[in-house]
Amino acid sequence: RAEHPCQALWEYERDRLPTTAEVVRLNRKGGPERVIDEVEKLAPGGFDQVDSVLSRAERQAIVSGYAGKAGFAAQSGGQTERRAANA
Repeated sequence: RAEHPCQALWEYERDRLPTTAEVVRLNRKGGPERVIDEVEKLAPGGFDQVDSVLSRAERQAIVSGYAGKAGFAAQSGGQTERRAANA
């Protein structure tokens, strides 16, 4: 426990800055929308079944990776992973 508010803020920033910087980096790479970007890149002419372009496991890995870094997986009790599995 910090003895002074400035110390508490410094400790908070020290703890949170790496995580928030990683979330910003991931957002700049497309964040969860990266699934759409990957499918468009792999099948620029269109497709009939998304699984033939990017498997469910690959889509889930993209979404779960972002959710884990952003802290959504822990907060939602796994809801993000379940939604990704059904995507």
